[in-house]
Parts: sequence; structure tokens; C-alpha cells
Amino acid sequence: MKHMRRPLAFLLAVLIACGTFGSLTATTASAEEPNDSSMLLYQESFELGQSMIVDESYSGTPQETSSRPVIWNGAAPTQSSGIAAGWLEGYGTTILEGIADEAFHGESSICITPNEGRLALNISKDVNVLELIDGAYYLASVMIKSSQDVNYKVYLRVKNRPSGNPTIFKIPTTQWTKVEVVFRYDAAAAADKGQKLIFEIGLDSEKSKGGAVYFDDLQLVRKIDATAISLDSTLTLDPGEELLLQPTLMPVNATTSITWTSSDPSVAQVDASGKVTALASGTAEITAMASVLTDEDKSTTVQNVLAAICALTVTGAPLPQNPVIVDESFENLTPKDTGVLQASHIENGKQVIIWNGAEKPTGALSAYVNEGEVTLEALVADAADGDYSFRLTPQNGRMAILYNLDAETIGKMKAGATYELSVWLKAENSPACQFTLRPKFLKSGNPSTTVSLTTQWSPAKYEFVYEPDSTTTVQLELGMSRASTGGSIYIDKLMLKRVDRVQSLTLSTEDRYLGVSQSFDLTYTIVPSEMQSAEVTFSSSDPSVATVDASGRVTAVAPGEVTITAATEGAQATCRVLVAEEYVELTALSVLPELALNPGGQETLSIAYTPENATDRRVTWTSSAPEIVSVGEDGTVTAWAQGTAVITARSATGLQATCNVNVTTAAGLNNTQISKTVKFGHTTQIALQENVTYKILAQPAHGKLELTADGAAYTPYTWLMEKDGAFTDQQYTDTAILSIKNTAGETALVTLRITIGKLAELFYDENGWISDVDLMFSEEWLQAIRAELSDPSSVRYALFQNLLKQADKKLLDVPVQYVKPDYSKVTYSYDGNTCETGDKTVIFLTAYLLTKGVSGHEAKNAVYLEKTIQWVSASLSYPFWGTLGYQNNDRAGGHQLFSVAMVYHWLKDELQNVTCTHTMGTDGSSEERFNATVVTYENQPILEAMRLRLWQAGRDMYSRNYDYKIYTMNHLHIRMGGLLAAATALRDAAATETERQELIDWTGMALYKDGLGMSLLMQDGTSQEGMPYWEYGTDWLMKAGFTAKAAFGIDLFSMTQIYEHSGEYVLYGLLPMQHWKASGDGSVLNIADSPRTHYNGPSHILRIIAALYGDTTAQWLAQQVENREIDSVDASIWMSVFFSDPSVPAVQPSNLPTLKWFKDLDYVIARSDWSGNEDLLLLRCGPAGGNRLTSMAQAGENTDEIGAGHAHPDANHITLYSNGEYLLRDDGYAAKYTSNHSTLLVNGKGQVGEGDAWFATSRQIAANAIPKVVKAESNNSYDYIVGDATKAYSADLGLLKFERNLVWLKDEKVLLAVDNVATSSVAALELRWFPETQSVIQSGNVFMMRGNKNHMNFYGFTRNGVATAFTEVPVYLDSGNPTTQSQRGALVQTLSGTDWQNAVAFSWNDSNAQLADVKYLQGENGVHNFEVNGKIYTIDVTHQTVSVQNGTLDVEPEYDSTDSSIATVLLNGERWSEFDPETTQYVLDRFWKTAELHVEVFPRSPVATVTTQWDNTCPGTITITCESADGSNTTVYTINVTNSQNLLGIANAESTITRDGYDLAWSYDGAITEKTSGTGFWTVQGLPTVTYDLGAVSRIQKIDLALHNTKSRDSYYDLLISEDGENWTAIVDDGTIPATAALSDHHSTYVTVVDNVELTARYVRINLRGNGNKKDNESSFNGIQEISIYGQPLYTVSVEGGAIENPAR
Repeated sequence: MKHMRRPLAFLLAVLIACGTFGSLTATTASAEEPNDSSMLLYQESFELGQSMIVDESYSGTPQETSSRPVIWNGAAPTQSSGIAAGWLEGYGTTILEGIADEAFHGESSICITPNEGRLALNISKDVNVLELIDGAYYLASVMIKSSQDVNYKVYLRVKNRPSGNPTIFKIPTTQWTKVEVVFRYDAAAAADKGQKLIFEIGLDSEKSKGGAVYFDDLQLVRKIDATAISLDSTLTLDPGEELLLQPTLMPVNATTSITWTSSDPSVAQVDASGKVTALASGTAEITAMASVLTDEDKSTTVQNVLAAICALTVTGAPLPQNPVIVDESFENLTPKDTGVLQASHIENGKQVIIWNGAEKPTGALSAYVNEGEVTLEALVADAADGDYSFRLTPQNGRMAILYNLDAETIGKMKAGATYELSVWLKAENSPACQFTLRPKFLKSGNPSTTVSLTTQWSPAKYEFVYEPDSTTTVQLELGMSRASTGGSIYIDKLMLKRVDRVQSLTLSTEDRYLGVSQSFDLTYTIVPSEMQSAEVTFSSSDPSVATVDASGRVTAVAPGEVTITAATEGAQATCRVLVAEEYVELTALSVLPELALNPGGQETLSIAYTPENATDRRVTWTSSAPEIVSVGEDGTVTAWAQGTAVITARSATGLQATCNVNVTTAAGLNNTQISKTVKFGHTTQIALQENVTYKILAQPAHGKLELTADGAAYTPYTWLMEKDGAFTDQQYTDTAILSIKNTAGETALVTLRITIGKLAELFYDENGWISDVDLMFSEEWLQAIRAELSDPSSVRYALFQNLLKQADKKLLDVPVQYVKPDYSKVTYSYDGNTCETGDKTVIFLTAYLLTKGVSGHEAKNAVYLEKTIQWVSASLSYPFWGTLGYQNNDRAGGHQLFSVAMVYHWLKDELQNVTCTHTMGTDGSSEERFNATVVTYENQPILEAMRLRLWQAGRDMYSRNYDYKIYTMNHLHIRMGGLLAAATALRDAAATETERQELIDWTGMALYKDGLGMSLLMQDGTSQEGMPYWEYGTDWLMKAGFTAKAAFGIDLFSMTQIYEHSGEYVLYGLLPMQHWKASGDGSVLNIADSPRTHYNGPSHILRIIAALYGDTTAQWLAQQVENREIDSVDASIWMSVFFSDPSVPAVQPSNLPTLKWFKDLDYVIARSDWSGNEDLLLLRCGPAGGNRLTSMAQAGENTDEIGAGHAHPDANHITLYSNGEYLLRDDGYAAKYTSNHSTLLVNGKGQVGEGDAWFATSRQIAANAIPKVVKAESNNSYDYIVGDATKAYSADLGLLKFERNLVWLKDEKVLLAVDNVATSSVAALELRWFPETQSVIQSGNVFMMRGNKNHMNFYGFTRNGVATAFTEVPVYLDSGNPTTQSQRGALVQTLSGTDWQNAVAFSWNDSNAQLADVKYLQGENGVHNFEVNGKIYTIDVTHQTVSVQNGTLDVEPEYDSTDSSIATVLLNGERWSEFDPETTQYVLDRFWKTAELHVEVFPRSPVATVTTQWDNTCPGTITITCESADGSNTTVYTINVTNSQNLLGIANAESTITRDGYDLAWSYDGAITEKTSGTGFWTVQGLPTVTYDLGAVSRIQKIDLALHNTKSRDSYYDLLISEDGENWTAIVDDGTIPATAALSDHHSTYVTVVDNVELTARYVRINLRGNGNKKDNESSFNGIQEISIYGQPLYTVSVEGGAIENPAR
């Protein structure tokens, strides 16, 4: 906003009143104009026609400065202005605009937009013209503003001397801010400077990027200090009145700043100019404070504070407060015909925002582009409110609109109040994104929500608590959640309003003991205080124990424990009441009255209660002098220093007892101090005195201290820096305190003072730089390993064979080739899929190293060397190792850095004469940048290429990870593992001190981040990322750990002990052993995003865990994994060979608990047994990042991102697995929505953190939305698990309780579940259960499900308004596009109400086995009774107990026990429409093309027994027998199967090209899909070879083929047949299927390609060769909609989907 000039008289008054000339620290500028001419010595506003002149040739497109001289865009300074600009080499580019629309004073300013560049303005003035006085102090100031939030600084420097010129740095904000510098004028120094005073304004020395910075209104004034300040002493106002207070400063021309405060802002507020606004009746003191700075350069020292106070009285009715802060419908923009629509974009690092249809807004509105291009249209005639709206149309881009609140509007907002941000939205043509609402009032971590878009105008709302930090601005950001292409988003009606809602409710007590018939009154406090009158309701969890009335009076009824809940909308609190049969009041308590200790002494005080049988014995302990004597919760006192202290024990009822502790020095011991200097990261032994005992009283802050038999061992951590960023190498000091105790019982303190050496000291010895270090392992260790391989019976030999087998499988593999992108279609170059190149390089390298010189492996050794060179050369052929923001800076970078470093280190001799083609670049973000930065070196010596590349990629990895702080996420571990390997390998290539320091810095960063990451991982061995991601990260942490150990002697494993319990994590997290597979459902229990197969390992990880901790179970489990070959394809098996310890025996565990509660992540894994074919039950109900990290974050100890983006909002979700298949499923790697899971929705809403591709951990922590497992018990009869997910939901949903009670009857294969749900008001409650199978039939109130190996019944017992149905519900399974809905069948239960105790049961068994029946009877007060196999299981959800007794329930069964009829038959998963339960004889003609027909049968009675006889012989007979539950009736159904068409079944199919999400089985499912895009048909890009296996040698007579989308184009193919899959005969060579438009209007149509033949074959192969004008073109898309093969089998074989040799291998 531009400021208009005001009359000089008013300006002088404001200057005197407000002290415009402020202190050195930057202050937010008011709207006032500059100082009057009597005090103003110089002013520069960069105005056109004055100091700036327009460049008439300027095209309107700014050019970057990347070399000297500087390019001025739009305007340049006149010669007389003294303004010049300088660009600093060695940094990035910068755009300098001499005329910018943003202005604080006048009409324009100067704008600098950096792209990692550094630029400064120099304004030179003649000191004689300024008439400066030698020795006098002056104030220079400049106004600054940024276009968006930035994290770099700008500075103002006054240069009038050769060096030491005063400078002030400041981070700019989006509001005009003043930066001031105090300086002393030195005439002599100025003479040396040519009588010039130079003002330097610029960007600081750090690389700056993002946003633009504006500079305006440079001023110089004489520094004149105030000596006194006065103000009217009293003032009376009415609510709503405003008055500008005018203080008087002496002298009147003083330039001292004034700040204003109000003692009670609820009565009256005062702004920065002294304007007072009365709000409500009361009194307040308004204080004007003038802080006088000392006379010194760059002064920040206050030498005097002057203050004046005005006593304000506000009388009258309180001011009505308008809750609406912002109400904007975007109607008032100035129309402008902009012609052809243009997209906003980023050009050379600068935002180019184009407001199509309107002039650029000059007020609160602005916009920015995150990436790509987006067309922004204003004044669009489609509105939710008024006439107009905005429309965003992305072209692979992402954009946001900002609404900037001015200071007056911000002044209306109240810290701590709740506000609702809302905007109306509408989508058109399905944009592939969601929409984010984000109020920005914090420097970082601003709250936000992401909502889905609909095709109708609808409001999106988000509530947040306004708790600003030092940031003085507020922006409302409305933007796309991710980059998108296609579709449009309409935006209208923005509102921000205060919401008067309860934020917290606190009760007067959390615990209380009562006797029967006793009462007490619960009182409460509500925040904010204005809501104290909100309605609060009280309830008792068990009125039979204690009741509570409407006023909060609690009355005990019977012995027991009860929870009293006080609830209001948005908040609740609880009080635990323990009722005794007879309450015995505590009348007194006593402790030892006197205690004498020496420093270091400890004693636990015990309490005597009077009477001894007092009911309430709770006590708290305090010390009057904790620095002398501290006391713990259990009454243990510790003496620290001489003196006395009073220890007080205070009862819950207010009684107290005291102990006087006197601490004196022992006669035989003195406090001592031990000083020790230790190496960075190295364990050091500390000798301690003998014949005494020691105890650690205070652990060190920067290391680990342990007592040993010989004294103590201290290990400094590798994460010593106070904050992340570039590595800082320095000495650190640490302190620990021990107590020493002699045989006489005397004690004293021993203080350890530790000095930790620099990391650099490990890089030098007495001979200087150490260039020869080990990478991962030493040559000596390699030789020792080779020696062990001579024994074929050894464990190491077996592991070695596993590695060779893995390497030999890859001998025919070809490295991924880099393809330069088509930049006309994409705006990036991505090569993250090159990770496997690095992995395979190391596999071949280690195979070569281990076979080198080993008899019998000479030939293979040469092959392994050749393959190593081939694969490392591929790495060097890639111009980037991960591009754009991840260039050399993520997984691809880490993998390649490690593999190239390993080859460079270990093969220097072998590679002396090897050359390669080396391609290296620095920027793949555009065609222009690609061509400018990518260089190819032909025939470069490969060692030189590797050196160059390791330096380049290592520098990228280091510099781009300063602020990457997701310490527990696998991506960081991969990055740092690669960086540490590169730093180690390059030790012999560091020729200069600069290069050597770089390697020290790289090493320091890797040890800092990896060490800190290991220290923060879950202490119980689990991972917030799930097992496969844990394997991935662990593999790289182990690589870093062994690198640190080999090169530096630093043992990260013993330093953190982080994997001590991880073997147990893997053991419980694997599926039953009999069902392990390397693919498909794999071997991993699916949790959250966790894949079902392994990512890296786990056998080598288990081997290393066994070696590190002597874990015999881990050694055994590794052996099982190896035997079943379920390791990931490129697993680091070589690490097993090098780092396993064969001396640790492999011991199969016995008597393992079947239930394991992992308490950090709060999930419970229960098994029926350890047979290898056991059932599994999983309940998840914990914080996404685990309890420890979450608590740390909430306490401010670790505020960085926890790294739980792969977690799901799924508290109380359960997974059930049996007989090799999932019964209740997880959604896998998917968008993060509660609605995808078997848990609760409230008013259609899920849990905090949902709604995007990644789980929003920070939102969960900020909202304290922390669910928990309450109970997990196991016995011979059942497992009982309780999860409390209440807090997982947003408080504004009014959810008071969501407790899930699970009782698993393992022997009976029955799961009983009771959900205890309560809300503060009537809500739409919905429980979902997601079965894996979609074959579900309802019979009465029972739902019968048939899977591939199991059948299961679901009982929805609770009625009373509960509706239960199996129906398709919308789910969000596409993590890449979290707004995309798909449908999934679920058992859905709904209720509209406030209290819901919902009882259900699951009963399952093998497909041909009898299911247990379940009956149910609801009791009173939370009691639920279930009958299973003659036993009654009673679940009391109030007290969370389970009891069992023999007996039966007198209830009607859910079914007819005499019914033996069949309800439904499914054929290959589809309902057989011709089936009639009353008809028992059928003829079924073959229609299926699969080798087998899968028959699923559902009886009418869910517990009737069904057997199906069908051997899949066609012609043949299907016989279905159904026996009633009571055995009284049997019905037999006979289905005669014919094959009139002579269809041959297809047992299996394979293609040389695959495509995620496209199933080749769709090509023989019998359905031609009319779509030309989407799924349901099989297509791939490229020229695939498809092979169909008939399962047996057959006589083929006819083949019909429907290729994809043949209506308007010719399609080309070859057709071949084979009996053995190796020898092939061409039947159709270079065949063409002409366009089929003449045959059918369908996009794809059957065409007979072979007819009336007698061909003998088992395999049919089709080479797809393109279509239209793309014959034999690899870019073409080819697909098979359907194939039908006719004939007869020549003989029958067992169909198992036999293996086909892939022709591409």
C-alpha cells in the first residue's frame, strides 16, 4: 500500500509523540511519513525522475545477473545519485529491478530477487554535503519488505572507515520493517575514504533463495537521546472510544523510540503509535517507554529506560465484539482486458504472477506459484457470493492465493482465541489435487487443513488457535495441495471469524477416595474465561459405584472404581473416584524427623500413616532447597552440597510431615573432580578409586557413562552440535556426577569434567593427514574371511554361497539406461530408479573381492570384475543421481555415492587402465539448464571419473542437507550412508586443506545426523515406518556404522544400543512361516504404508543383530529367511558374509509369548501359536511417531519432523490373518484417510492427521491427538486387548469415548469386539470393517464371507437403531493422488446418537471346516455376554474386565439350525444368476478361460456345513452337499459341466513388459472393457512379448484375439506356439489386424486370427508390434483386451500355474 503525504504540522506532532527515530533493532513501520527536514540529513526513496531513470528499451522480462556488470531491469540510477550495485562471484544468480510497484515512501522501490545469489547496493554521499560532525553519533535506516516468508537476512551497513563498519542484519517480513544502525562519524577515516559516506544495503553472506526483497526510504538523522518523558496521568473513556496519546520527550527533537503497553488488554489496547482503544469497563495502566541506547557503533545496549504512565478508566457498557475479522468476496478488483490467457510461473527463480482479467491487486491480495504453471483468472462470473470468483487452472503446477491482514486487522485478533478460516470452493473437470487452508502467523509450523473438492460450491472450514510467536504478520493462504494438470478450482467468499469455543476444561481434582454414601463437589475451570458459563454435563462410567448430579456433586454408592466425566462442547476432563466399603480418614502422617547425610548420600524416607489402614495414602514430596537436597517421587533424597533442607511429605488431603536433612562433609572422604580429555566418538576408560562403591547420580549431557569393573567408561556422542546445519567442528565439554561410598558408609561427590576433542583430530596423526583408511572393512578382515571360506561346512561358507547365488542370478541383467526427458511434456528430469544400479554394483564388487584368489572361483572372479565395471560405468553415465530438489540428494544419490565409493576404494589396482564415458551435470530442471550444465567425457580414466563424481555429488549431498531434520526416516539414512562412504573413499584424493576440511565436514554431518537418528529410533526396536522401510533405513545405518567403525574406531551400535530388541520386532512382525513368499502377500504383516514384501533384507540385518548382541533367536530367524529365500532381490547379503558372527548359535525360541505389546508405538501383535500356520491379530492404537518421540516433541525436546509420513490415521484398526490369507485387511500404501480402515467415523470425519498423501504427524502432536493401548493380556483361554482412540479425533467432533475391547478366543477361531463410543451431542457414528474377500452374502443378521482359503461369519449383534450392511464405500487408495476415490466393499454399521456400545463377533475357519457359532446377550452397565461352544464370555467395558464360565445363553439363534439349503453360488467370484436354492440339478456350459473354475458356496444358515466336490475336469460334475447345523437335513446339488465351445483354459501368463496396476489376467477374464483409458484392460508402453500357458499340451483349433483400441487403427503382431516353452513355431509372422470400425462400433472387437487348424502346443506367444503409424515403435502403447483359445487338451496335468522362462532373460 502506498503512503500519501501529510501536512508537516501533523507529521511533527507524530514524530514527537511516537519517537519515529527508533533504536537499532528493526521495528515494524507505521504509516507515518519520514522525519521533518530539521532533523533529516539525507533521504533516498529511489524515485523515477529523481535518482532513477527509466530504461525505455526494457522488454518487461527481467534478466538475471550471473556475472559482472550488474543488470538493472526497468530503471537504472542516475550518475548523480551515487547509487551503484555489486554482484559477488561464487554465488548464484540475482535479479535486480530498479523500479518496483511496492513502495513505502513515494511510488517505487528497488527489488532484489535472489537465486542463491548475493548482491548489494552502495549509496555514496559526500560528507561535506551532509555536514556531519566529527565524533557525533547518527542513525541510518532503511525500510525493507519481502514478497513472501523467507529465511535469509538482509543488512544495512554504514561505511566510513577502512574496516569494522557497523552492520545490522534482519530477516525481512511481508510487512514494511525498519532496520536502523547507530554509528559514530569519524572524519579522519572518512578522509581516507575520499570524503564519502557509503550506505551498503544487500543480502547476507549465506546463499539466499526464494521470494523478492524490496528496499525503500533510506534515511540519515542525527542521534539525539531523550532525557525525560511525560504523559497525561489520567484518562477516562467509554467502550469503543479511541484516543491518540501524545507523550512529551525532552528535548523535543529527541530521536529515541517509544514502545507502548497496556496492563490489561481486555480493558484497553494500545498500538505502536500510542492510539488507545477502550474495550470494556475496568482500569488499565497505559505505559509509554523510551529506551535510550548507548553511544557506540551498532549499539544494542540500553543505557536508560524512561517511562510515563497514564491511568485509564473505562466506564459504560462493554463494547459489542464483532467476531468477523475478514469478509472478502473478491468483488473489488479493477477489470482489465488481458487478452489471451497467460499462465503464472517461475522464471529464473522469480515469481511471474499474471492476474488474467484484472489489474494486479494493490491491497491485501497476492499470489505465488510453488511449481510449474497455473492460469489465474480474476473476476470470473461464477460465484458463491456476489458476482465474481477466482479460478485456478493448473498445467502441471501448483499455486496459492494469499490474503495479507493489515496491522489494524491483526490488532483485532486475540492471542489464545479460536478462529475459523473458511472459503467457498468448487472444482471443474476433476483437478488432481486437494485444497489447503493455512493461516500463517508463525515463523514455521503453521497449522493447516487439506480438503477435498466437489463439483458444487461448498464451504471449506478450518478452526485454529491463534498463538503467534514473534512474527508480526498474518496471512491467509489458500492453495492447491500438490501440483496438478487439468481441471480448474474456483475460489470465493473468504472469511475469518472468531469462534467462541471452550479450549480446555480442568477439574478441581483428578483423583478422589470416598467411602460408601460420602459425597464431594467437583468444580471446574474453563479456558478461555469468557466461556466459563458454557454448559457442562457430568456423567459416571458406572452409576452402581458412584453417581454424579448435574452440578457435579459425586456420591459413592458401592465399593469399586469409577470415572466421572465433565464434558462441554469441544473439551472434557475426568476424575477417578475410588470407593471403599468404609472410608478411613487419614488423620496424620510422619517421617523421620532428622537425617544426616554426606554429599552424594541417598536415603529413601518411609511414611507412617495414622491410622495405618487409612484409605487415601497418596503423598507428594518437595524440598525447600533442591540444590542442597533433592527428593524423588518415591521419597528418595539425594544430598548435593553442604547445608540444610527441609523435605516435606504432603498428603492429598493437605496433611504434611517434614524431615530436616543436614548435609556435612565426611571425615574420610572429600568431594573430588576428575578431568579427562577424550577423542571424538571414542570410548575412554576412566580409572576410579578401588575398595569403594560408585553410583551415577547425574548422567552427562553429551555422552554415555557406564560403570565398569575397572572404573567407568565414557563415550561422547557424535551429535554434539546445538542445532542442525553445516557441520561445526569444535571442542565440547561435558559433566557427570557420581557418588563414592567407602566401607564406613561415608559418601562424597565425584565430578567428571570431560573435554571432547574435535573430529578433525581423527584425520591427522604425527605424520599429518591420514589418507589411507578402511572403508567398511579392512584388507586384513577380508583375508580372514577368505580363509574361512575354505571350509564348506562353515556358516560363513553358506552365507558366501548365498551371495554368489544372488550375483549369478543378475549376470544377465542390464543397467537402467538414462533417457533425457522430453521437456515439452515434463518440467523435470527424474532418475530415482537408478538405485538398483548402485546395489548391483556392490553385489558384484563383493562377490569379486571374496572370490579373488580363492581356488575354484577363478573364472567367476573375472566375470564379477567385468560386471562390477559394467555397473559402476552405468552409474557414471547418469548425468544426475536424482534430480530437481533431490539431485544427488536422496535415495539415488545415496546408493550411487556408496557404490562408486566402494569401487573407487577397493579396485584402484584393477582399474588403472580402464576408461569410461562419464556424463555429469548439475541441473535437469529444463532443456536450457540441461544443455548448459551436462558435460560428457569420452574415454575418461574411470578412477578420475569416480573422483570427479564423488566430489561433485558429495558436495551436493552435504550442502543440500543442512536443514533436513527427519532424523528417523529412511531417506536421511540413505543420504548420510552414501555421504560418509564418499568422505572416506576420497581421503587419498584430498590435496588441499580446503578439500580436507570438506571431508571432515561431510563426515561430521553424517555422524551427527545418523548418530542422532539412531538415538531417536524406537527403544523397543520397532519403527514408525513399518518393517520394510525400517529394513531400508537400518541397512544404511548399518553401512554407516561399519564405515565409522572401520575408518575412525567409532562404534555407533554400542553408543546407541538401538537394535538390541529389533530381532524381536522382526520375529513378531513376520507372517506365519509356512506362508512366507518372496512376492504377493510376501512375509511381512502389513502395517500402514509398509509393503508386504521386504525392501532390504532382512537376513543380513538379523545376522548383524545376532553378532552385535549375541541374539540367538535373530541368528535362527536369519537362517529361516535364507532357507526360504524371501530376502529382497537386491538385499545386502554380502554384509552377512562380512559382519555375521558364526560363533553365535542359531537357537529356535521356545515358550515364546503369543502376544506382544510394543509399547512405544502402542500396537499389539497376537498369535494363536507358533506352529508356522498360526492365526494373527493386530491392533494399532498409538501415536504415529511413537510415544517417546511424541512426548519429546510436546516437551520441546525434539521439535523436528518425526518422520511418520508413512503412518495412517487408523487408531483402533484391526488386521486379522488366518491360513495364509488376510481376513480383515489393511489398505496398504495409500492416501491417509481413516475411512480406509476398520475403525470409527464421526459425522463423516476421521482422525487428526488425515487427508493427504502423507500422514500429518505435526497436526497430531499439536492437537495432542494421542491414542493409546490401555490393556493387552493373554492366557490359555483368550487374549484381551483394549485400545482407546478417543484423543485421536479432533476435539470439535465432541467424541468423549472410543474404546475398542477385543477378546480373541484363539482355539475357537472367534474374535469378540465391543466398541464403547460416546459423544457430547447427537452425532452420525459409523463403524467400518474391511474384509479382504469381497464375496459376502447376508443371511439374516449374519454376513457370510468366502476367501480363497477360509470362510468367515460376521455377527452384528447390537440392534436398537444400528443399521448393518455390506456395501461399497468410497476409499482413497492412490497415495500419488490423494483426492482420487475408488470403491471397496465393507461391513458398515451406523447409528445416530450419543452413546453406542456396539457388539460384534467374527468366526472363521478353513474353507471346509466347521465354524464356531456365537450367541449374544447384552447385560446392564456395560456388560456384554457371548456364548461360544458351551462357554459364556462376559466383557465388562466399564471396568475393562473379562470373565469366563460354562453355560449357555437363553437367546434365539441368529439362524435356522434345520436349514440345509444353499443361498448363493459364486463362480470365479461372480454370482451365478441361474442358481435357484429350490433347484438341485443343473447343466453349466464352460464360459471361463482360466484353467480352474473357483466355486464358492453360501448356505442359508451360516453354521450349516457345506462340502464341494469338483476336480476342475471339463466335462465333469460339481457336487455340493449342505448339512444343516443340527444334522437333521442334508441337501445335494449336482451341476453337470459341459464345454460345447471347446474353450481351453489358461493356467498362467507372463509379459516381458509389466505395468503397475495392470493385470495380465484381465486379458482372459471374459470381458472386453469399452474404456480406452483407466483400468480393467491390459496395456503397456513398448513392444511386449506375451506368453500364455495352457497348463498341458493341447490341440489348438482356433484363436480369437481382441487387441486394445482397434476401432480406428491397424494393429501389428506375431503369433507363435511351443510345446516346451523353448522351441517356437511361427503361426502368424508380421500379422496385421485391420481397423475394426467396419466390424463393430466398439473400441475393441474379437478377430479370429487362427481357425480350422490342428496345432499341438502348450504355450501361445504373441509379439505385440505397435499400431497405427507406430509399427515397431517402442513409444507405442500395446494391449490385449481378450484372447480366446479353442481346442482340446491332449492329456491332463496338475494345474499349478507352471513356470515360464521369460524370453527377455
